[in-house]
Formats: sequence, structure tokens, C-alpha cells
Amino acid sequence: MAGTEEKGRSAARLFYLTKDEVKEGYADLYTPTMRVGQMMLHGPKTWRAIRGVLNSIDSGPLDARLRELAMLQVGYLANCAYQYAHHIKIALRVGVLPMQIHAIAKESRGERSEIGDLERAVLLAAREMTINYILSDSTFAALKGQLTIEQLMDLLHVIGTYNGLVRVWDSLKIEIEEEYLPYLTEYPIQKIS
Repeated sequence: MAGTEEKGRSAARLFYLTKDEVKEGYADLYTPTMRVGQMMLHGPKTWRAIRGVLNSIDSGPLDARLRELAMLQVGYLANCAYQYAHHIKIALRVGVLPMQIHAIAKESRGERSEIGDLERAVLLAAREMTINYILSDSTFAALKGQLTIEQLMDLLHVIGTYNGLVRVWDSLKIEIEEEYLPYLTEYPIQKIS
């Protein structure tokens, strides 16, 4: 298919598909208001599989607030504004407090925030797996002491999955929809050195 510049639709590396351009048999995956789906449908079979994993994560045993904090920490560290902004909206909807979202920046800088021990351990796990690609023994032990094994596995899958997705989405230069821009003003990503 033609590149973005040829169709003149955006600055993304590929063009956003319209519903009419989606390969037959995959129109059910089309989301008219989300650019990620419009972009990822260039590889429809893979996008269907990824959506299955994402649906499984969303219905997993891990508390939705902890799940969203982990996802936000990954997006924050990866500097993936698209994922980060979208998940701020979701996080607020499932009960994550604004101060907990602001804690991500503080904790990422090595400062202690006013969040609970479990939330702190979840953010640390996401930082370790994003930066070091592996969870430390001490963080694993802290999580194992506060989560069931199934919840712990769910958390590891969330962090690992989103570490992959943010890299794909940023490599495609998927642009943020206008309605999500205010989240980046309220909760800015600050590059960690």
C-alpha cells in the first residue's frame, strides 16, 4: 500500500485505513475514533491476535487500577505519548487517582511519592522490566507477597505486552487524537536521563 505522503493523510509512517480499505473479514476490528486500530489493520491477522491478548489482559485477575498504573509507567518510560494519553483516560475511569498518575513522574525520578506500597512495587516492576528487561528478585518477592500468583503473572504479561506495543506504535509514529492532548498537558511525560 502507499505510504503516508502519497495519500497525504498525516505525518505517520503509514496511512490510517478507512473502513472501506480494511481487508475483507477484518472490518469488525475497525475503530473509527482510534488511530491505533486504523494503523494496525495494515496487518489484520496480527492485529486480531493482539486484540485477543489485550482483551484477555483487560479481563484478567489483576485489579484494573494496578494494571493501568503498570501500563502508564511503561508508556511514560518509553515516551510513547499515544499509549500514555489513552491509558490516562482509562486509568481515571477505573479509579486511579490523579495523584497516583503524577506519582509516576516522581517515582521515575527516584523520588518517593504518596502512593501505597503495592502501587509502588507495581511501578517499580514496570520500570525494571522496561529499563533492565527483567524483574529483580527483591521486586518479585515484594509483589509475590501482595498478589496471588495468577495476579503476578497477569502483571508480568501486562508489562511485557505493553513494552512491545509501545515500540511498535512509536515506530509507526501513530498520532494522538485531539481529544487526548489535554491529558499530556495535565500529566506530561518528562524525559528520564
